[in-house]
Amino acid sequence: MGYCQTADIVIESFRPGVLHRLGIDYDTLSNINSRIIVVSVTGYGDQSPYSRQAGHDLNYIARSGLLDLCGQAESMPSIPGVQIADIAAGSYMAANACLLALYQRQQSGRGDHVQVSMLDALMPLLSLPFAEYAATGLVPQRGKGVLSGLLPNYNVYCCADGKYIALAALEPKFWSNFCRILQRDDWQNRIIPGMPETEGMKSELDALFATQPRAYWLDLAVQHDICLTPVNDLSEVVGDAHFRAKGGLWQTHTHPQYGEAVGIKNPLHFRHTPLNEGWAAPLLGEDN
Repeated sequence: MGYCQTADIVIESFRPGVLHRLGIDYDTLSNINSRIIVVSVTGYGDQSPYSRQAGHDLNYIARSGLLDLCGQAESMPSIPGVQIADIAAGSYMAANACLLALYQRQQSGRGDHVQVSMLDALMPLLSLPFAEYAATGLVPQRGKGVLSGLLPNYNVYCCADGKYIALAALEPKFWSNFCRILQRDDWQNRIIPGMPETEGMKSELDALFATQPRAYWLDLAVQHDICLTPVNDLSEVVGDAHFRAKGGLWQTHTHPQYGEAVGIKNPLHFRHTPLNEGWAAPLLGEDN
């Protein structure tokens, strides 16, 4: 309790009711320190009928509708290769909650209890599918969304060497550039959703990209403005020119007992504010 007298923010991720049982809920802490901010990160929040249910990233993206939109048409949903709810909701949204609560405290002089439901926080990621559903009443289908597989000019293709590229020539100017450099002006109007001419366009692009290795297409992309990039694996990401130009992706930390460990660098870059470089992860119980 002593730390709570001077603490700015307490972040917790117990199920609703646990802090009360432990005697360190917001009401108790705010009586000790009226400026304290408690940020509770849970799956569903304390007002949900699911509030007592356990869950993981997969459960939250499944219930949100996000998982149903992942994968190819006519196939079962594909589990994303990264944790979406844990990071986008449980980390980024929690950071937003901390900043907003601090700003509000600066105005009012009083702290607050902010609840971050990971399910709720996923909803902004579904803005486009929900807009489509609200406008048409039609449920968006997996692999058939404007930005998830429907358009031939916004898709992933396999090259002759088995490596993949991402074509995102979404705006007409990029698609026009793409058609022009390939001397295929007849493709210009074959990206309109629902048109019979569009259906076969994907197959033609599949055949086109399969004629050359990925390096050939990437060289073409450097010379022309067509929104074409590699689908990198993680080893390729580490060696990507973008991160090499910034001094690398990794940042090394040294711990007095277990030595060096690497982590991903802070993605933010300030002009005038020096950022803390962080520290090595503590040993189990080191900060008790």
